[in-house]
Amino acid sequence: MLVIDAIERIEIAARSAWVQEMSIKHGPHCYINPQLFKPDFNHEVQLEQLRGQLQQSNETFVIHYRQTYSEPDLPPVWAMTELISLGPLRAWIAATEPEIKSNVARSLGIPSAQVLNGVLHSLNLLRNISAHHGRLWNRLIVKRLPKIKKYQHHFVMEDADGEGVQPTKKLYNYLAVMAIIVRKVAPLSTWPMRISAVISDMPTEQQQDMGCPVDWEKQELWI
Repeated sequence: MLVIDAIERIEIAARSAWVQEMSIKHGPHCYINPQLFKPDFNHEVQLEQLRGQLQQSNETFVIHYRQTYSEPDLPPVWAMTELISLGPLRAWIAATEPEIKSNVARSLGIPSAQVLNGVLHSLNLLRNISAHHGRLWNRLIVKRLPKIKKYQHHFVMEDADGEGVQPTKKLYNYLAVMAIIVRKVAPLSTWPMRISAVISDMPTEQQQDMGCPVDWEKQELWI
């Protein structure tokens, strides 16, 4: 549950930052305009999926919009993002103009839009595993985190074949990047300390299987 809690907090922060950037620059229904997104983004398919979700939604804001407005047929961007999960949100952000997605990345404490896309991709996979009650502590996560030079001292690195030195695919690194972002978007959050307490109570062998380095709990990130 703690993993899902952190990912949901990060998702909310990413969603809020993107909505703010897009609506201020391009207006409340900005996402309907295909010209605001990369040419290879399947914009019309995304809109059709949203229309389907709208038809099935019983959310109060959706019902109000349908009863009050006939045009556009889709609600403002802030309402649209409430209907989509982290995976589609990542795709919308990635398809956005460089300035906006870079601003979203910085708001989460991430140095670039490319790195943010990789981080959100990894966290979305992690959340899917957690949501299906999959085992995490000794799992190798399929999607490797991107290399984040700014925070490299927080991660456990390995020499990946053909990729050079990269973060390992063990759980510890994913928890570390979550702690970094949570500290940025919610400075008063106790999540890093709570997850640290849970890991500290685990047997040493399990901590090693998670990829925890020696004396990890003494790092400022977890205190």
